[in-house]
Amino acid sequence: MTKARQLADLGNAYDDGALSHRNLVINGAMQVAQRGTSFSSADSDIYGVDRMKYQRSNTSGRVTLSQDAGLAGVSPKSVKIEVTTVAAATPPSSVFHQHRYAFEGNDINHLGLGTSDCKDIVLSFYAKASTTGTLPFGLTNSAGSRSYANTFDITEANTWKRYVYKVPPVTDGSWGSGTSSGLELRLGFEYGSNYTGATAGQWSSMTGFANFVPTYTNALASTLNATLNITGLQLEVGDTATPFEHRSYGDELARCQRYYQALVYTQSQYLPIGFTYNSFQSRLNIPYAQKRANPTVSFTGDVKAYYSGTTKDDATLAAESSGKTSTRVNVSLDNNTNQPSGNAVGVLPVNSTGLTVSIDAEL
Repeated sequence: MTKARQLADLGNAYDDGALSHRNLVINGAMQVAQRGTSFSSADSDIYGVDRMKYQRSNTSGRVTLSQDAGLAGVSPKSVKIEVTTVAAATPPSSVFHQHRYAFEGNDINHLGLGTSDCKDIVLSFYAKASTTGTLPFGLTNSAGSRSYANTFDITEANTWKRYVYKVPPVTDGSWGSGTSSGLELRLGFEYGSNYTGATAGQWSSMTGFANFVPTYTNALASTLNATLNITGLQLEVGDTATPFEHRSYGDELARCQRYYQALVYTQSQYLPIGFTYNSFQSRLNIPYAQKRANPTVSFTGDVKAYYSGTTKDDATLAAESSGKTSTRVNVSLDNNTNQPSGNAVGVLPVNSTGLTVSIDAEL
């Protein structure tokens, strides 16, 4: 792309109302990966990178899901799948195998989806794959009753290419608002006949995601060791694709933490100080970044509780009441050791792997 073309596109974006904060996708550069960077034989609903959920159902195919190197000049990172167990050449009718990105209603309400004031939007992303042919995707509402369907054509193996789609307004259908899912993108690599058959390049109506993506030709899911990388994912208002918007890692991490946050305590780091409230239980409060909704809080790692000076006991943690900004944690002494009520208690990880507190409010 020439400099003149880039300037013209940015000028068009200015006319559409945005220069900064154009990209409605959080972590489109695939740089933030709080849960880990590689998952072998990945289970469904795993996040290889934040906000990009890997999903599979009724397929024999298995993949390694990972954060991988990206494309110079766009992003140093990408999300990658590599086929480790092949799927059937012709998928059973009920199969789906995909990446899913959900846009919070608060972030896309200004698009006017489902109204006569709905705006033009442009979807773009970079992809490369080791197998050639078309792969499908759909922009949908959460109910699966409206979908903009299209394909991206891998014409040259293992070569990055940018794919750009001008999506026309959609003036009907039910679309989520507020903190619910308002718009969803499904980038697919395997679908059965229950899900294929949509007309490419237009909005269609359906029930329960039936036939929501076009037919496709790429045999990626049934090819051993086949790979697919995605990065530079962008959704913006207007009728012109602009260069991928770069945001700082810190900015993207903060945005991701609205939906998921991992607090990691090392073996030498105490959790926030708590207090004893009966002979074998204590409570403490763990603060975190404000979440989209009341989250699910879980703990990975072993801890000991210290009380009455140097007295200690193995303990079990359980979130009792989790709000948008903090959770109350119950600390149960495994040996039911008597302790006086009202005393301070410190909780410390006991192993070199530490303790991870996972706070999940994803869509």
